[in-house]
Amino acid sequence: MLRTLWFNRSKIVAEALKKEEIEALLEAVEDGRIELAPGEGTQQDFVPYDFSKPHSLSRVFENNLATISDTFGKNGSITISNFYRSTVSMSPTGIRHVLFHEYIKAVEKPSCLVIINLPPLRGQAVLNIAPNIIFALVDKLLGGKGEPIDRPRDFTEIEFNITDRIVTKLLHDLKMSMSRFLDIEPSISRIENNPEFVNICPGMERVVSLDFELELNELKGDLSISIPIAAFEPVIERFDPIEEIPVRTPEEVLEDNRNLLEVVKEVKLGLRVVIGEKELPLSIANNLKEGDTIILDKRIVDPVDVLVEGITKFYGIPGRSNGRKAVKVVKIEKGE
Repeated sequence: MLRTLWFNRSKIVAEALKKEEIEALLEAVEDGRIELAPGEGTQQDFVPYDFSKPHSLSRVFENNLATISDTFGKNGSITISNFYRSTVSMSPTGIRHVLFHEYIKAVEKPSCLVIINLPPLRGQAVLNIAPNIIFALVDKLLGGKGEPIDRPRDFTEIEFNITDRIVTKLLHDLKMSMSRFLDIEPSISRIENNPEFVNICPGMERVVSLDFELELNELKGDLSISIPIAAFEPVIERFDPIEEIPVRTPEEVLEDNRNLLEVVKEVKLGLRVVIGEKELPLSIANNLKEGDTIILDKRIVDPVDVLVEGITKFYGIPGRSNGRKAVKVVKIEKGE
């Protein structure tokens, strides 16, 4: 009995093999008793795609958010430098759109999470400042060297109050950064250290995160502002305007028509006069000779067709004018 066996991309193709023999061969491959040829039995490379995170932000929307990030980064650098009494860099690192539960899952615990209101945007947003950065700022404002603590912990009442002052200034910078597109009135709702207590929207709702990196001398940390995409719905036209066709007045339309008419007046068109037509059998047409008379479909008193670019536009009477053949228009085709 002829038996053939070969391997191709983890598939075993067998001809004239019994079920027991196939199972035995598969077990031998799994146990390593039979080695596959190099490159065989490997999976193809696939590019994963997560359907839960579609890319729905338009390019215009992202560009406008990037403009806000750049401006906020510059203004925020000045604000934090004033608190820290030293040069501070606050650089935009990108714009993410992720599920809210993924955003919260990546936050350190404990951290500095400020729940903020941004009316007229709907709902609330989150301002997240890395704990090493906020503790360094608090230490500086309390007369220290501006160094972070060894182990992050929850805020004391005094630290909450100082953080409130810092964030209030940053929210003013955010307001100025967004003023080009929208006038917002930001305010602090509360400050949390535990990300599990932050629930500004359902976990599966998508948010847009404006990310920044802060540098305080040798110290580095992140700052981000997370806003639910649904929050932009009441004012989406400010960030993602729909191009509208301008409405022209009747006077402007009339002027356009006049200008267009002046242009088309110079266009040359082909004009043809058809005296009459006649269908002839091929046998008669082949035998026509000079002097033969062909009776057309029109009488001598009937007007002839005047065609412009192959379309009948007028009717006329043939004759002569200044010694040349001519046609006198006696009727205009209706509806044209």
